[in-house]
Amino acid sequence: LEWQRDRLQRIALGTRGLPPDLDFASTFERLGVFVQDEWQLHAQHRLVLGLRWDHDRRAEGARLNPRLAWVWQLSPEANLKLMQGSAYRAANFYEFSSNQAPGLPALAAERTRSLELALEHRLTPQLQYRASVYRARMTGLITQVLNPDTSLSFINSEGVHSRGLELGLEKRWDGGARLQMGLSLQHSREPGSGTELDNSPRRLFKLAYSQPFWRDDLQRGWQTQA
Repeated sequence: LEWQRDRLQRIALGTRGLPPDLDFASTFERLGVFVQDEWQLHAQHRLVLGLRWDHDRRAEGARLNPRLAWVWQLSPEANLKLMQGSAYRAANFYEFSSNQAPGLPALAAERTRSLELALEHRLTPQLQYRASVYRARMTGLITQVLNPDTSLSFINSEGVHSRGLELGLEKRWDGGARLQMGLSLQHSREPGSGTELDNSPRRLFKLAYSQPFWRDDLQRGWQTQA
């Protein structure tokens, strides 16, 4: 069970020292309920079923999002996972207010559906890797547009299709130190025009290291992303 209440959200836009041109203020509440069950179909096969129900004041009605995962235990050290799921994102405070104040149409929530196949393999007790391929489809992407009067508002665009590959390697030491490396390759485009997204990197590399600083109560580490 997840509940969120923002007592006050406010955005003021304008020139410093002068009354704001726009001043938005509101409260916000959101409620989410998630249930998950796991079925042991066979000694090597598990099925995980999940369902999430969400309701917030800015979205039209409640949202149901199912999740499904099949896990095949290939060996004591390796398993294969097939995962399907969906999620949504309602307009945030700024997006909602930018359309509500001038009386523009309300924004529908963004919807995402994804399918992923992942292999996890523990080579030794201290070394393991993960490889996955995925595809995702987002509909109703909330996009900012410039109006004829030079004001800004938001619309629900056609959406985005993505596909990608993720590789990860993790090394642990007996003293508690851990090194993680990850590489993501992805391609995202608008389905109608085929245009690639400007702010969606084709390649993302991540390197992180951590180790205990004082017993196990305090960790120190660094992280690099490129």
